[in-house]
Amino acid sequence: MLGVDPATTPRARIHADPANPDSPVIASEIVATSITSQGFHAMIASIARENPHVLYAESHVRGYSLIELDRAKLVGAHRGVETVKRADAKVSTVASGTIDSGRPGIIRGS
Repeated sequence: MLGVDPATTPRARIHADPANPDSPVIASEIVATSITSQGFHAMIASIARENPHVLYAESHVRGYSLIELDRAKLVGAHRGVETVKRADAKVSTVASGTIDSGRPGIIRGS
């Protein structure tokens, strides 16, 4: 699943039974955030801690997602900006992950 949320940038494995983290992984979720909206860092961190299927959740670093897709895999990277207040702000990859074709579930990257 690909989605957009103005407050956070989660990457997650979707389980057949969301209440059971040992149930089979049936899909992956990658959500892009907006570059300028303010995040809810404490709330997002709490939600991520309570949900073991969430591999990455960030609302403090603002940025955008890059997705490369071919027949073999999807590679996603969350690019964060040092500050949204300057056009020349440094940009870096703060998280990445891969989804192999035919295999549900994100393989955690950096």
